[in-house]
Amino acid sequence: MKRLFALLLLLSLLCLAGCLESETPDETTIDTAATTAEPTSAPGHVHSFTQKVQSEQYLLRGATTCGSRPTYYFSCACGEKGDKTFKGDAVQHIYSVSVSDNGLIETAKCTREGCTHSETLNMMLPTAGTLKGAFSCSKSDYRNRDCAKILVYENCQRTDFDNYTRWFQQTAGCERKQAYQLGDNRYILYKNDKFTAYLSYLAGEGAVRVYIGRADDLIPSRLDPGAGQITPALWQINVDCKAAGYNGGMSYVLQLSDGKFIVVDGGYDTKEDAASIYKILTENKPANHEQPIIAGWFITHLHIDHIGALRNFTNRYKDKVKVEGFYYNFPYVTVGDIYPSNNGTWEDLMASWEGATLYRKLHSGMQFSFAGAKITVLCTFEDVYPLNFNSGNDTSTVFKIEIAGQKIVFLGDAEYGESDRMMYLPDDAVKADIMQYAHHGYDKQARSNLYQKIDPSVVLWPMPFVNWESDSHGEVFRPRYEGTITNRHKENEWIRNADSVKKIIVMAEGTTKLDLPYTPTGPRNADYEALYEEQKP
Repeated sequence: MKRLFALLLLLSLLCLAGCLESETPDETTIDTAATTAEPTSAPGHVHSFTQKVQSEQYLLRGATTCGSRPTYYFSCACGEKGDKTFKGDAVQHIYSVSVSDNGLIETAKCTREGCTHSETLNMMLPTAGTLKGAFSCSKSDYRNRDCAKILVYENCQRTDFDNYTRWFQQTAGCERKQAYQLGDNRYILYKNDKFTAYLSYLAGEGAVRVYIGRADDLIPSRLDPGAGQITPALWQINVDCKAAGYNGGMSYVLQLSDGKFIVVDGGYDTKEDAASIYKILTENKPANHEQPIIAGWFITHLHIDHIGALRNFTNRYKDKVKVEGFYYNFPYVTVGDIYPSNNGTWEDLMASWEGATLYRKLHSGMQFSFAGAKITVLCTFEDVYPLNFNSGNDTSTVFKIEIAGQKIVFLGDAEYGESDRMMYLPDDAVKADIMQYAHHGYDKQARSNLYQKIDPSVVLWPMPFVNWESDSHGEVFRPRYEGTITNRHKENEWIRNADSVKKIIVMAEGTTKLDLPYTPTGPRNADYEALYEEQKP
C-alpha cells in the first residue's frame, strides 16, 4: 500500500510540473543510461522528445573516423534534452586534390587523421590561351592544411573564360556557388565533393586564373543582415611600438550599425596592443550585448606587427569576447619572411575560439556583407603570380569596406607586385574616401599610381614618430614624409602634395576615432616635429 501511495504521489508531482513525455521516439532510438536534464519550460508544457537536432548541445558521442556516425540526444521543440538517442549523419571525407603543373587534376585524398581513402580523378583542364605557369600555394608537408594550386593562362578572351566555366559545370560536375563582377572582370566560385574552384578573368590583363583547392573552403555570405541603429565608427589604434621595440604595427577597429565590430590586424604580441582593442570593444558595445561581438577579424598577412596581438588578445580575453569569424588567405609556402611552419599555429589559435568560423580562402573579387557594410576583396597573394614576390608584404589581403555611404581601403603591407595587379581593376572598384597607407610608408610599398587611382581624401598612416629600433631614438616619420630619404620620396611625395588629400592622420598622434561618414576638418597635418619632441625619451 505504501508503494502504491508513493507511486501515485510521484505521478501527481510530474503532472503538475508538466514534464510527462507525450510520446516515445521512433524505432531508431537507442536506450542509454543518461538522465533527462532538469525541465526549463513553462508550466503546463508537455515535452515531446522527437526533435533530431545535430548540434554540440545534444551530442552524446562524437564520430572520429570517416563513415562513422555521432550519437545525439532527442530533444523537445522547447530545447529540452531527452534521455533517448539517435544516430546522426555519417562523417564525410574532406578532400585535398593534387594538380599537375600542366592542369591535370590527378587525385583526391581524404585529409582526416587516420583516413587513407583516395580517388583517382585524371581530369584535364581545357586549354585556352597560353599556360603561363602554375603556382603551388602549399608545400607537400602541409597538404592536409592547404593543397591549392593556381594556373595562369594568358592571351585569353572572355569566351575562353566562359569555356572554363562550362567545363567545371559539365565535365567536373561542379555547382556554381557564387559569381562576382568588377567592371569587365569576372569571378566565379564552383564546388563539388572533391574540390573548390575559383576562376577569375581580368579583361585588361587578358588572363584567366584557375584556383583549385580544398572541398571544404568556406564562402562568406553575401546576405546583408540589415543596418542597425548605431552610428558606425572607425578607430585607428596607436600601436605601442615602444613596448614592442619596433617601428611598424597596424590595428583598426570598426563598429558596425548593429553594434558588432570588425577588427583589422591588431598590432604586436603585447599586452598593451591587446588591451587597446579590448578597451574600445568594451567601452562601445551596446547595452543589450552581454559581451563585445567581433563579427569579423581580418588578418592582412602574417607579419608579427600585424597578427601578433591576436595571440595576446586570445590569451587574455577569449572568455570575455565573442568572435564570429576570421577572414584571411595565407600561403603555405615560403614567401620572403613568411614561413608555412607558422601558419598552422595561427590557424589553430583562431580555431580555439568557440563558435568562430574560419574563412581561410578570401579571393580577389569576392563580395560579402555585415550589418550595413559590404566587403570587396581587391587583391591577395594569389594574384601576384607570375610576377615575383618582392617580400612577404606582397601576401597581404587587400580589401574595401563600404559603410555609411563611404569607402575605406585597407592595403596592409602591399608592395609593387600587388599594387601592379590592382591597376587592372576598374577605377570605381578601388576608389575610396579613406585609405590606409601601405607598408607604413616605408620602402617597397604600393606605387603612387595606385594611390592616385584610389584618390582618397583621408589617409591613415600607421607609423610612429620615434625610432624605437634605435638607441638614439631619432625621428622615423618626418624624414619619410618630407622626402629627405631618397628611396621613399616618390610615393610619399604624392601623398604629401595631392590636392585631393584633405587629412593625414598618423598612428602616433594617438588612437583616433572617426565617426562615419567622416568629413575631414581642421589642419591637414599635425605638427610632426612637436609631437616627436613630446614623445621621444
